[in-house]
Amino acid sequence: MRAHVLKKYGKTNAVLAFDEHQDPALGPDEVRIDVEAVALNPVDIKTREGEPKMLLPFAPPFVLGSDLAGKVVEVGSGVTSLRVGDPVYAYTGMDRMGAFSEHVVLPADRVARRPGALSAEDAACLPLPGLCALSALDAGNVDKASRVLVHGGVGGVGGIAVQLASQRGAEVFATVGTSDIERARSLGVGHPIDYRAQRFEDVAREMDFVFDTVGGDTLKRSWRVVKRGGVVASLHVPPPADALVVAGLRAPWFLRLLLPLITRGPCAAAAKAGARLVPILSVPSAAGLERLTREAESPGLRVTVDKVFPFEALGAAFEHMQSGNAKGRVVLKRG
Repeated sequence: MRAHVLKKYGKTNAVLAFDEHQDPALGPDEVRIDVEAVALNPVDIKTREGEPKMLLPFAPPFVLGSDLAGKVVEVGSGVTSLRVGDPVYAYTGMDRMGAFSEHVVLPADRVARRPGALSAEDAACLPLPGLCALSALDAGNVDKASRVLVHGGVGGVGGIAVQLASQRGAEVFATVGTSDIERARSLGVGHPIDYRAQRFEDVAREMDFVFDTVGGDTLKRSWRVVKRGGVVASLHVPPPADALVVAGLRAPWFLRLLLPLITRGPCAAAAKAGARLVPILSVPSAAGLERLTREAESPGLRVTVDKVFPFEALGAAFEHMQSGNAKGRVVLKRG
């Protein structure tokens, strides 16, 4: 089979080739998927550059990519949840990756039938952001009584989070750019905040739940708006070492020593605010994807695809994603 193989990490000199690659063997609890579409994620760029290499249980050469949609072409002897021909989608997990290939083999408990209302390109955009959003909202116990603030409310993760929060009946605030205010409203944001013209602290107060998809100064300022007893979930605070291990990643001794130092500031800020900090690390889950499928089919979830590239054009897709011009997800599609 053909696949995009990362042969060498690098910020400017990474070696990434579209080459013949051995089709993985199929285990009894696994399925083989004929890949139709793959959505790019920021983590793909970070992985290409080698940023998470100390966590990965493998080294180059390997195949990048984690968000995919396709069809099942083979099932292991122990698989009963899926059948050959099923249209599916999956988040491979950082411990597997391999989505930028013609075929991928995954444990069946990471794969679910995809929403019938979505094309392969749209469905490929949903797994990782959707699982992130579900994990965060569940951690915040978001329901119809909740006041919710989502930073980056029309981004890949934020755009799903605001829709799910709205569907739960929450009062939703979100920070967005000037040109995205109406789009945010259409996704269920009752109080869009133009971060270029307003400080969110002046608009969103006494929040039950804040979801930080931005990090940096935005996270630091978020402690001013969460109420005592509330929750701040963040994609930009590293999880505990044990959580990395559960996700199939490595947690070397020096990282175990560093993590408490790295997280000391956010943990202290949470304690001062009387709130709880929840680092978000998504793990593959067929059960989570099945929840997303139900949400996507009724009342519906929307994803925004900015541009679809031919499957062999991963380099051009990366360039477009890094250009800052993409207003939505970037996708590779097989012809």
